[in-house]
Amino acid sequence: MRTIDGLMKSGSYDEAMMRWLQSGADREEAIFDQVIVPYDPRFVAELPPLLLLSVGATVSADLDGPHVAQKLALTEMVIYSFHQMLHSLDDQVREVTPKIMSLLKTRIEHLFARIHRIAPNDPTLKNLTNMANVAGRITDIVRSGGAHHAPY
Repeated sequence: MRTIDGLMKSGSYDEAMMRWLQSGADREEAIFDQVIVPYDPRFVAELPPLLLLSVGATVSADLDGPHVAQKLALTEMVIYSFHQMLHSLDDQVREVTPKIMSLLKTRIEHLFARIHRIAPNDPTLKNLTNMANVAGRITDIVRSGGAHHAPY
């Protein structure tokens, strides 16, 4: 945990996220809560596309608990940052993108349904809808072979 914290503090976000993803499921949540939560989620905009997808899939795996707002903010940055990278994806990333973006979209839609049942006027719902729509568009664009000039 100290190593990841040190990497985050020094701005070595790529290495910090790689170490976090390799820490194992039993430690991911604790490291997220104690090390990653305090950081502005915009740091993910600098991550390479494949790492960005991995971070998104990991963060969104459990959209519950005390840090759900931070998880959503990070997931949102992953989706929007990835959207900005569509024109520069290599074949390996293009191959996995539809599966991971579909997974993110499904997780966001499930959270939307849970919140909507409890608080149908919650302002978070609009943001979740936008995130799910962009994730869906990314999937469609990559599947169609587009993305060299992806529309927003």
